[in-house]
Amino acid sequence: MQITSQYPRKVREVEHIEIAMPDSTRLAVRVWFPKIFEYPPDSKNDGTLAFETTRAPYIAGHSYAHVRVDIRGCGGFEGEVQDD
Repeated sequence: MQITSQYPRKVREVEHIEIAMPDSTRLAVRVWFPKIFEYPPDSKNDGTLAFETTRAPYIAGHSYAHVRVDIRGCGGFEGEVQDD
């Protein structure tokens, strides 16, 4: 994959947003905007963040938001990790 910083659309990164869940816990997320978004179930600040900071602006620059979410009980997310 070739990395570029020139995109057909503007990119906006929001480092921290909290999403309230129905059970009153909160998700902590990092978002690259605009439009439709991808939701990878990874921790938003884990070891893959360095890779994501090169990939996410590319995705966002082509009209898709790229969202990284802390899983339940990890990072900035409340609750306990659930093994289902």
